[in-house]
Amino acid sequence: MLKLEHFEYMLEVSKTGSISKAACALYISQPHLSQSLKELEAELGVCLLERSNRGAVLTPAGEQFVEYARQVLQLVEKAQHLSELGQKSSRRLAVSSIYSFTMLDLFESFIQSLDSSSINDYYYEEIPNHRIPQKVAEHASDLGLIYLLSTTEDSVRAQLAQMGLNFQPLCQEPLYAVVGRHHPLAGRSSLALAQLRKYPLLVEKIKGEPSKSQTEDNLLFPHLFVSNTKMPIVFDNNRSLMYYLTKSERCFSVGQKSLNLSNPFYRSGELEYIPVSDAGVHTITGMIWDGSMPGSPLQKRFMESLVRFFGQQKPWQP
Repeated sequence: MLKLEHFEYMLEVSKTGSISKAACALYISQPHLSQSLKELEAELGVCLLERSNRGAVLTPAGEQFVEYARQVLQLVEKAQHLSELGQKSSRRLAVSSIYSFTMLDLFESFIQSLDSSSINDYYYEEIPNHRIPQKVAEHASDLGLIYLLSTTEDSVRAQLAQMGLNFQPLCQEPLYAVVGRHHPLAGRSSLALAQLRKYPLLVEKIKGEPSKSQTEDNLLFPHLFVSNTKMPIVFDNNRSLMYYLTKSERCFSVGQKSLNLSNPFYRSGELEYIPVSDAGVHTITGMIWDGSMPGSPLQKRFMESLVRFFGQQKPWQP
């Protein structure tokens, strides 16, 4: 009868090329290891190792068995992690999100709606878009809230799939110019890129200055405004930038209205989101999670609440 230790033993022999060295690495006696390997070969009815004074060499059957051993042990590790994760996360909800008034408010409303006995640990963080997939892939977060650009959507979806992550869109929307109510362009139903050229564009520092560690989507849309006046002020966070826009009669920014539906500046009418008709690019906001792991009931409930919320918003079609 095959035992898990048989797979571990053969894998170690393949690494060391020696039964004695493998026994040492496994903290077992050499006679015990030799006997176990002989029992394995007898069980399978095939020779797995060619033994000599110089060590042990895998036979073709041995090489195939070692490949199976790697797969089996990887599956065992995943299963063990699944058990540990299930015990720890059944009442946990950890979310990594893009910077968003909307997402933060939806998370807080969801937490407040729960009975204290249904959750014992929750965590929410706002981080740059490009860092979120890795946080979810490493199980540091249960759910990621991200955006994709229409121009790179296919390639990013492929990258997410390679990481074992599922992506579900929540909404898509055009490029919006964000202006204060005193801006000369305020009140327009739409704008063209040419109308914005003479006004200074404001973006958070991370979206305007790419580095080797950042991906293209961190630029969001500033590449559309390369001829604009240099930014008079540099911001490292979106909320300060928006506050400044309410005071400015010249500057504008770009962004996603769906992420700012509960933004007090937007709700009070101090900021306006005006679609740019000829931008040629739009965003797809959605959620990502590890497709190999069954989400906790808590995670699924939160995801359902997001789908319901965005499903109630007026859809936009490119």
